[in-house]
Amino acid sequence: MLEEDANSPHLGGSRPSKAGMLPHIITAILVALALLLGYAFWRDWLSSVDRVVCTVFVMIGLAVALARSRWNSSETPGRWAVPVFFWSIAGLLILFALATSRPKLCGIALGFAVSGWCAFRIRGESVAHALSLGIAFMIPSLVDACKDRGAFEWAESIAIQITSGLADAMSQSNLRVEDTIVFGHGLADRFSCEGEWDSIVTFMGISFFCIYLFRRRLLNSLITLALAFVVWMAVRGAAWVTLSLIASQPQGSWIEWSVGLEILLFLIGAFLIVSLDQFFGALLEPIPDEFINPDFPLAALCWNWIVGLPNLSASVPVRDVQNDIVDEVEFE
Repeated sequence: MLEEDANSPHLGGSRPSKAGMLPHIITAILVALALLLGYAFWRDWLSSVDRVVCTVFVMIGLAVALARSRWNSSETPGRWAVPVFFWSIAGLLILFALATSRPKLCGIALGFAVSGWCAFRIRGESVAHALSLGIAFMIPSLVDACKDRGAFEWAESIAIQITSGLADAMSQSNLRVEDTIVFGHGLADRFSCEGEWDSIVTFMGISFFCIYLFRRRLLNSLITLALAFVVWMAVRGAAWVTLSLIASQPQGSWIEWSVGLEILLFLIGAFLIVSLDQFFGALLEPIPDEFINPDFPLAALCWNWIVGLPNLSASVPVRDVQNDIVDEVEFE
């Protein structure tokens, strides 16, 4: 079955866990170790404004997601299996980070530790939901992993190409010199993905905010996350071309890049990401049962299965078969 709506009634009754404080103690120990051993990584992560902004938006979205979760449900004997699995991964990652002096792994360990707690405590939700909540604490490590694998350099290169293409379309003379673009009246040299208000990192924070706030499923989440890169490239390119157009006007002057301009672009990018997320959220809704033809349900079944991932099943309505009763009338 597809994932139930967040506002649906709680499943089962609310009963205290037989485990007592043990899940909280295990989680607290793992979280404390991940924070202490990864202190250098967390300190570096919070050293720039864009990463702080990203963290704030992710935490707000996470708080809303927790508030909208279905906490109450019956406790099954196998409820310990998934949390223990997540806690074991967290413990192994902490040991590996300690042995290899890689504090970045502590961020992933922290996420698995929280996922284990969520899997045990939020009993009305699926395991995938618990893991998605834990991913919020893995975001710093995942962002650094993208950076280490050249994703930011690729985005910067594409942004420069887009800016040059837009300038050509607007008949603005330009010349690309390595990582800059020379316009007729100024130089476009701010294509960094980090350290600014309108960086990709802040846009990723807005994307995760939408994912948690609106409880997006897997496909919609991937699209919303990709929008952070697409919108950043488009906004950055449009900003530079606009500055070039203003400078090319009679009595126009080149406007220098400033913090105020960065904040303005951040607000524009946030608006675009939220709007596009809403568009794809409406587009990727499952087909209601009343609109599915029971005689040819395959296309609708595949669509509902894809948009319903990570749930692995989808329901198809069954045609009601009614037998007409014919009363026999005897004629005398």
